[in-house]
Amino acid sequence: WQRLPDPPGESVISFAEIAGVSGRVYAATSNGVWVTNDLQSWIPTGSPVGVQGGEVWLLAGIQDSIDGEILFAANYNLLSRSRDSGRTWKTVKTGISTLFLNGKEVISDSGNALIRSTDWGESWSFIGPMPSVGWYNIVLSSGVFIIAAGDSGVWTMPVSGGTWTRTNYPTWHNAQFVRAVGRNIFAGGQMMDVSTDLGQTWTTPANGGIDTALY
Repeated sequence: WQRLPDPPGESVISFAEIAGVSGRVYAATSNGVWVTNDLQSWIPTGSPVGVQGGEVWLLAGIQDSIDGEILFAANYNLLSRSRDSGRTWKTVKTGISTLFLNGKEVISDSGNALIRSTDWGESWSFIGPMPSVGWYNIVLSSGVFIIAAGDSGVWTMPVSGGTWTRTNYPTWHNAQFVRAVGRNIFAGGQMMDVSTDLGQTWTTPANGGIDTALY
């Protein structure tokens, strides 16, 4: 491992890499969005419209063959879009807490439902309800939404929509985080468990018998 420099004086919350643009990485920080083209020096971009204190939590971007580079930033309230590498921003949704890119689809939420946009946030359509159980975080992998729902287990729903289904994750492990690497899903709580089939079956524990949480 090699430690890379952080944006000067800022706390980095998350990163986004633009596929097809070599070396360019965006950072969501406590003071707006920063960009590096060489993984060594950082340049501040404009702050998304309406973001209080400039704090940004979620980033996602794509290099589209027709529309060029599209970047989205969210702070668990506002979803903003930039078409000029972060120099200017437009708010395209309010009251959100999630952000995914699924090809050319932008996926977010409206408080009680998951929604999608196929025109970069200009209009939105319904996918399915948000989970009826309390949940900690949500990921999207291989066309499936997966949530960690504490002692209610791990639940899934197809990205095409429908209803949520509880997997056979051992609920007493109290899943508080899920992370996805392709079809491999890692769930962390009292132990770290892994599923290689998008949550249908689980190996317990994934870490060889060490009780540990996943962060």
